Amino acid sequence: MRKTSPKIPAPRRAGTSASQTVSLAAAEKVLGVSINSARDRFSRLTEREAQVAKLMARGKRNRQIAERLGISPKTLDIHRANAMHKLEAETTAALANLVNLLKVADMATAS
Repeated sequence: MRKTSPKIPAPRRAGTSASQTVSLAAAEKVLGVSINSARDRFSRLTEREAQVAKLMARGKRNRQIAERLGISPKTLDIHRANAMHKLEAETTAALANLVNLLKVADMATAS
């Protein structure tokens, strides 16, 4: 059973107040994926693929990810491809959206 969607802060824009919020349901609608579906997809990843996906979602460059994880760029390419496939993400942006949706959902339920 799902609790009432907690409200999360919306990104601030020039000339707007900080009190605006966006529901998780609205975020799911905009991103085109439910939190449950995102969790199911993310659970398919190996530990290394999850690390790669999280770093990709933070906007790290391939070289930075490979260096941070101590792997070759070629090995990183394999992990990236596997993560994209398992998350059913056609673009890096779609992968980042899915990973960040989960992060926001976890933050909202922790409050």
